[in-house]
Amino acid sequence: MFLQKHLSAIGLLFVSVVSGLCLNSQPIGGNPSTAQIPPTSIRTIAHPSIPAIAALANGTYQFCSQPDPGDWRTGAGVCFTFQKTGQQVEGYYGYPHSDDFICLRGTIQDNVLQGEAFALAWAGAEWKAVPQTEFHWDAEGRLTLSQFSLPAPNQTSPEPPHKLFFRYAQLNLHAFYQYRQPRMQQIASLCTWTDQ
Repeated sequence: MFLQKHLSAIGLLFVSVVSGLCLNSQPIGGNPSTAQIPPTSIRTIAHPSIPAIAALANGTYQFCSQPDPGDWRTGAGVCFTFQKTGQQVEGYYGYPHSDDFICLRGTIQDNVLQGEAFALAWAGAEWKAVPQTEFHWDAEGRLTLSQFSLPAPNQTSPEPPHKLFFRYAQLNLHAFYQYRQPRMQQIASLCTWTDQ
């Protein structure tokens, strides 16, 4: 009985101390702004440390806003799959496993592409109204488009898909993750720059 009474008191003391720590916003022995969470208590994903795209060797690449999922998906977040030749790049930017993509080409400086773009429109994927001023194409605000134009009348097919050209495109790829190899659809199967 004596042992049980003391164990109950010790248990009550332990609960009080733990409760006090949980309610106290200041960590023991320090300033809350300088408190360190032990690395074993949380799982972290390292911030992408990518080289400037402009410094990459010529080749085909895939960069995405989220790390490689390591499963059946071809990418995570929003992705840019492109062919780099010198400082020129050509490819497409869009959401994996969807019909949402924009074809891009232009010059890369650090991790920013400046150039032009086109979108495809077809039955079920029409652009109801094309903005006439500068706008962000994606929810992330990475791709800016403006200067909308239609192809020359003799180059416009009466059948969908129709190309909607944007003479100004800027894509900011800072903090994107470089995948080991491109896993999304080949560029040539989606983007052909014949109608201008």
